[in-house]
Amino acid sequence: MKKALIYSLKVSLTSVIGTPVAFLLGIYLLAILPEYHVPELIAFVVAVVVLPCTLYISLIEGVCVFLMAWLLDHFGFKRYIIKLCLSVLSVFISYIAMAVLQGTSYIPMEDDYSYPLMLAFSIASFASIWLYNLKPQQCDSTSATTNDRNP
Repeated sequence: MKKALIYSLKVSLTSVIGTPVAFLLGIYLLAILPEYHVPELIAFVVAVVVLPCTLYISLIEGVCVFLMAWLLDHFGFKRYIIKLCLSVLSVFISYIAMAVLQGTSYIPMEDDYSYPLMLAFSIASFASIWLYNLKPQQCDSTSATTNDRNP
């Protein structure tokens, strides 16, 4: 349980740091297109929109990643299957969180920053889930019971 908690904290904190970076990188890469223009107050947008939304989504994601990682590991799933499920969960959480933040619209609007923010958070979460090593709980519990039987 402790390892799943540490893993979920690493994933959430990396997502908090990686989302603004991915958001700014995406905005500046879109600036290459002639029909897209970067707002002059991009730092203001990041400070007022991106960081609070990222913290909100990351809190929800951290709890869900912890619960899912712990449950799947408890039932004996392989690490890559756990990470695959966590990746799908993180994309789903970012989509649902953006829908909640927007109100009743479940489709991201193209004229605001919700779609790039959702995409940036999904990329940051996906990368952080696969970046960190998820250590299985069963190895520790098995070695502890084996050592208890052999004095």
